[in-house]
Amino acid sequence: MRNLKFILSLLLAFILLTSCSYLKNKFTKSSEESHQIEPEFTKEKTLTKNSPSDLNFYNKYIDVSNKVSETAGEVNKNFLTTVPDPSSISKGSFILVVGLDIQVSNLERLIKDLRRSYYEGGDLSKLAADNEAMKTEIESAFRELLKVLEKYYSVSERVTKFYKDKEYKDNLSKAAGFDKEMKDMYKQYDSTYAIFKDAMKKFKPQKIRKNPDDYSNKDEKAVVIVQNALENTMDMAENFYNKFQSVNRNSNVDGLQADIEEMERKFEAEKNKIQSTEFSDKSKYIKFSFEDYFSKMTMNFISEVNKFNKAMKKGNMNERDFGLSYDNVIRNYNYMINSYNSSITSINSFKVY
Repeated sequence: MRNLKFILSLLLAFILLTSCSYLKNKFTKSSEESHQIEPEFTKEKTLTKNSPSDLNFYNKYIDVSNKVSETAGEVNKNFLTTVPDPSSISKGSFILVVGLDIQVSNLERLIKDLRRSYYEGGDLSKLAADNEAMKTEIESAFRELLKVLEKYYSVSERVTKFYKDKEYKDNLSKAAGFDKEMKDMYKQYDSTYAIFKDAMKKFKPQKIRKNPDDYSNKDEKAVVIVQNALENTMDMAENFYNKFQSVNRNSNVDGLQADIEEMERKFEAEKNKIQSTEFSDKSKYIKFSFEDYFSKMTMNFISEVNKFNKAMKKGNMNERDFGLSYDNVIRNYNYMINSYNSSITSINSFKVY
């Protein structure tokens, strides 16, 4: 009997290991132009089996991707929201770039961490993978991305200094050039990140849906119910996001409103299912992680979508207000992804003794 329990626990651990992180999306929309982006979570039919080392490699680079997209996006967002259009700047303008300065410093820190991790014997340098094609393609795309991030930081640092030190008061003519340089550099980063993202998507492991009724142990069953709730909810959020990306200032959001209301109804059903599930002291932390983090972030995301839709229905949003409202939705979507990844990590740590 003890041997049987040991075998079952090993089997559950292996199955849970196949749960992988979600890839975070870019979250800056700086103009009313619609950005059509392919779905990021397409399942690849060619990838049917994944070794533990392949899954670990993939998830480590998912973490890298999420950190890069958030940090670079914050630099761009802060530049667009704190530095006025060059045509409106005069020697008497008061331009405060504290937030931009902080985000540029964050970008510098991230680049140093990534370089040390990959080139100086850190975690990324030690990653192994059985799928050599995956390792080669993702690492190659990562190296190119890191080069472009360094260029983006160099430009951002110079531009931030120009405004922080009030240099524009003495040499106003540089403002237009710096504005173009920042926007062009972000576009270069954006296209390079897209290549890295596509490499990640190409090797995304398949998710395995599990049937809770297949498990006789109540803790195993409870954990599977939470895992399915997490994945079902993220699938709904992903489908919504794929539609949301095509929105511009002139879009009709009636369809988006219907979709987010349906997502909220289904999420409430998932929460009710978890509430009616029995958790022992061994598995309660899985439930608490869902309730205290993932559920909160999901409801925040839904709330931001409702705010966005309400503002859109009023009409007459200017470009800046539209961009900020749009970014709030994407930022909360990214927070939701972070909470999913954290909850899945908790699930992967669960073991039956």
